[in-house]
Parts: sequence; C-alpha cells; structure tokens
Amino acid sequence: MKYLTNTNQSEFLYIFKAYSTATPISFLLALIVYSVYPDAEAVTIKMNTLKDFFGIVIIGPFLETLIMVPIIALLKVFLRQQTMWIALWSALIWAGLHSLAVAVWGLVIFFGFFIYTLAFLSWDKISRKKAILITFGIHALNNATAFIISAL
Repeated sequence: MKYLTNTNQSEFLYIFKAYSTATPISFLLALIVYSVYPDAEAVTIKMNTLKDFFGIVIIGPFLETLIMVPIIALLKVFLRQQTMWIALWSALIWAGLHSLAVAVWGLVIFFGFFIYTLAFLSWDKISRKKAILITFGIHALNNATAFIISAL
C-alpha cells in the first residue's frame, strides 16, 4: 500500500486509487459482517431526495474530514508521527463513533477510515487544504457508491 503514501502523483489519480482500495474492502466487510450477524441492525440510507444525497455524499464526508483534523493532531502528540499507528487509532476511534449509531457499522467503516487517515497524513505534508480535499474526495466517492447501491 505504498502508493497510498505517495504524493508524487496526480491528486485525482490518488483519489481514484485510494477509493478503489477502500470501497471494495469496506463493502466486502459489510457482506461478511451481515453474514455473521444477519439479525444485526443495518445502516439505512435515506435516498428520497436530493437533500438526502447531498447530506450523505457531501456534508457528512466534509464534516467528518474536518473533525478528523484535531483527532489526528492529538494522535500525533501521543504516537510521535508513527503514520501506521496514527491511522490505526484514528480508524478505531471512527469505528467506535459509528458504532454508537449502529453497533456493527464500526466494523464496516474501519478500513475506510484507515485509508482516509493515511491519505490525510500523506497529503498534509504537502498542504492542509489538499489533505482535506483529497480525504473528503475519497470519502464522498465511497458514500456515493453506497448511496447508489442502496438505490438498486
């Protein structure tokens, strides 16, 4: 996964690579989790309106990306810039927060947030603005995919 820490590439290509890594694995995890726990509460995606789409694909990922910034900053203090450990703990925190809404959801989103954090950490060395936009882009594409699949 060295390509996920390589910022010597197009931002769009990076977003595509990270999305292509995070999303299929997250969906595979969802299949596994809901196979093992078929009676578990499922995450329901409201898709009745453009407002629902906007909230799930734009607002949610953008706000979560902004909230990631201080969480990552705090983890950097304790983990002394150890990228993989920071990404692991960040993903665990986000998994825990998502599990507050739906218990098994944390298992499903863990890997995605691991990738989002790696992206943020890698691009933050270049520019905070790029780090936020790229992380948001990966997350928004993931949520758009979930939104579209839930419509099928």
